[in-house]
Amino acid sequence: EEGTRWGMQIEAQSDFMTVSIEAANGEIQQLEKAMQAANSSSSKIGKMLMSHSARTLAIICFVPEGSAVGPKDWMEAVLKHIGGEVLESSATIAKAVCTSAAGGFTLPSGKQISHGESLGFEATSASVAWLRDHGLFPPKEEAGGGGGGGGDDDDWVPEW
Repeated sequence: EEGTRWGMQIEAQSDFMTVSIEAANGEIQQLEKAMQAANSSSSKIGKMLMSHSARTLAIICFVPEGSAVGPKDWMEAVLKHIGGEVLESSATIAKAVCTSAAGGFTLPSGKQISHGESLGFEATSASVAWLRDHGLFPPKEEAGGGGGGGGDDDDWVPEW
């Protein structure tokens, strides 16, 4: 249900999107179902869906066939910032799951993160930055949200 709702909202927003799916609770199988539902209403939109639990961040991305970028490239760009490896990839899909040790997550930069939700924020920021670098996401000053690019780090977040 959440995937279908996001799919309809994504279709109206952009050619590429990064979205958190809370209902999947960090489970890659639930995230796959959300992606199937989102693609049923927005199959021409590239999307990265993420879901977290306390100790896990699951990520799946979809890139329509014929896109200038591939799903594995997008996923690897995000994982470069948060750690982890691509579990599976194809011409249109890439999947990853990041699991923490008891003490939390350690990013490649050495920064410690205590919860999957925080890792999700890091991953979302990395995804949006990569999309912008490739001209696939509006620049901050065009993205809407919190104040027109005046230094607000959340101005890229779509307002639903």
